[in-house]
Amino acid sequence: MLNRTKKQRREGFTLVELLVVLTIIAMLMGLILPALANARQNAINVQCQNNLRQIGTMLVEYSNVSDGFMPAGEDLTSPTYPYYDYSDALFSFYTGGPAESRYRLTSNPTALAVKYAQIFRCPAVDVPDTDPWADNYACNINAFKWHYTFNFLNLYSVSMTRLGAIQRPTDTIAITDANQVQTNGDSDSTVYWFYYDSPFWRQQPLTKIPSGGMSGEANMDATSSTLWESGMRFRHMSNSSGAGYANALFFDGHVEAKGINTIEQMNVATSY
Repeated sequence: MLNRTKKQRREGFTLVELLVVLTIIAMLMGLILPALANARQNAINVQCQNNLRQIGTMLVEYSNVSDGFMPAGEDLTSPTYPYYDYSDALFSFYTGGPAESRYRLTSNPTALAVKYAQIFRCPAVDVPDTDPWADNYACNINAFKWHYTFNFLNLYSVSMTRLGAIQRPTDTIAITDANQVQTNGDSDSTVYWFYYDSPFWRQQPLTKIPSGGMSGEANMDATSSTLWESGMRFRHMSNSSGAGYANALFFDGHVEAKGINTIEQMNVATSY
């Protein structure tokens, strides 16, 4: 009996051994968890970039059958007004449906909303998308013109731009991650970069555009108030408004992760 008892005691763990094992496990978890978090962030980033590439493909195909024209960033003319923008035009073309606002679609709207979200929703958004039609990307207002009539006599209107008219497609951003300016998770349809395409504000092509935009409100998501102005959102690989990357689709079709404070006037202006 005495020998069996001593043998059983030798086979057990001492308190010191147990603490050593727990310490090693804690150290391994400390190494693994950040790696898993980075892997998840990278997967989200890749998914967002794939969304933008698909939008770029849709844009080229839309332009090919539209005499080279791109859709309007926002169409303010009747009967499409309100809520008809570049994503409505591309999505209607993609699904083979009529040129109709997504908010007015009546044919199987649930399935269409799911399909829309798979393309136009960024997986890295900070504000929950309670709107099934929320679009987290915005187009460059200097290329995707607002289409509207100035008065009842239809004397003044802004025409859309042809895709082939973009002089520097490799350098010019077409569509990018955007602020969620509405509390329901939706973004504005256009990025307000028209200041930097104006001769009154334009300086040099390589001049950096502040991440906060001219109003200081860019790279911020809505909480209780609506944001405006430049609208680019650097939400990838960071939870801080002072760091991170924004994915951007360029007019030559490539997608690039642009770091905060790296956007230049040549990336947004079409007048150079």
